[in-house]
Amino acid sequence: MEIGDHIDKYIVTEIMHGGMSEVYRVMIDGAPIRFVLKRLKEGATEEQLKLFRREMRILQRLKHIHVIEVLEEHYDDECPYYVMPSCNKSLVDVATTNDNYKKVILSLQMCEGIRFMHDNDVRHRDIKPQNILIKDDIVKVADFGLSRFVDRDTTTLTSTSLAAGTLGYMPPEYSKGKFKDGTIQGDIYMAGKTLYYLFSNGGDVSNVRINRVPLPIATIVEKATQENPEDRYSSLTPIIDALNEFKSSLEAIDRQPKSIKEIKEKYQKGSSEYIEEIYKHIISLPEESMKWGNSIRQLSKEDLVEMLKHKRDCINTIANHFMECIGNTSDYIQFDDIDQFVRFTQYIISVNKDVATNQQLLSFFIDLSVNYNRWPSMIILSSILNDVVNADPEHYKLFIYNHKSQLREMQPNLGLNNNFNSEISRIIAK
Repeated sequence: MEIGDHIDKYIVTEIMHGGMSEVYRVMIDGAPIRFVLKRLKEGATEEQLKLFRREMRILQRLKHIHVIEVLEEHYDDECPYYVMPSCNKSLVDVATTNDNYKKVILSLQMCEGIRFMHDNDVRHRDIKPQNILIKDDIVKVADFGLSRFVDRDTTTLTSTSLAAGTLGYMPPEYSKGKFKDGTIQGDIYMAGKTLYYLFSNGGDVSNVRINRVPLPIATIVEKATQENPEDRYSSLTPIIDALNEFKSSLEAIDRQPKSIKEIKEKYQKGSSEYIEEIYKHIISLPEESMKWGNSIRQLSKEDLVEMLKHKRDCINTIANHFMECIGNTSDYIQFDDIDQFVRFTQYIISVNKDVATNQQLLSFFIDLSVNYNRWPSMIILSSILNDVVNADPEHYKLFIYNHKSQLREMQPNLGLNNNFNSEISRIIAK
């Protein structure tokens, strides 16, 4: 069989790996969707034919979102075959990433698929990362070539077929003549090794080192891969429960505010997740001026303005939290932190339409800048005041008048290029 050849209506586009079977990626003429076609090799033995048909019967029974589905089958052909969806990824492709949350989600899906299989009296006997496929972020347990039904299979595997099992994943009892039995504990052992491979970023499963995986996974792997089958889990349910607990803890951690460094490392700049995490960080800052100054210093104007626009409905909450923390700070306010606070104030006022909140901010930081005699902050404040008086003189003339004594103190420090506009100068001169 070569690329371009036909198997009935299917055109071969790629020749893939296979054991006693031939596996092809195929398409139907004129259709963009690809499928995978698995066919028994020509010249197969009678035993191989029985095993392949058993695989097809198993898949007929297992109808579950996390088990690979059969789209079309030809059971009675001389070379029987079946067609399934094309999955372009497996757990092997995910293992090298550092996204433990995604790995937990995929692990849960894998275990749900295996549990369903066990509940329907099927034992897989070849669970490994390569056989846990992923299509559109949904796990599909696949490759049932070595699987068997419980208490009804008369077809056993010869010593040649036995070698098809995967070293490193097979439980020790299978190499001692127990492979033909195919037990739940055997599948659990292989699932444990698969979890270790996934969370150790593709580590060597023949040399399991528990400290290479997160503690909740280490606990699962340690019990699942016990030498004695009776010491392992008796079903997938406690593994699923443990994975769900790990998932919940990761979600709780993710809900906690992250540092600016973590946000920049984890999220794409400008994305909704990036902006949301900046908001969570800002709104969680304590009454410690140095932490506020350090955080604002690490964020660009674009970061802060986009956050404020994105959280426009919460902007008064942000402003009030900001003033409350700086006003009740438990530490000494650093001079250059005042400049950062006034810079943030400028961005809030540029976005916020609530005049009362904006005037509260201006009043607070005018007092702070004058009390600390911080010239750079005074220059930024003069720019803000010039802008708001030009844009909305009706609401700000009285505000300027009520703060004229502080503004007069500021005026000599502004210089010619940063001075108040003529309207402000006229009001404070009275």
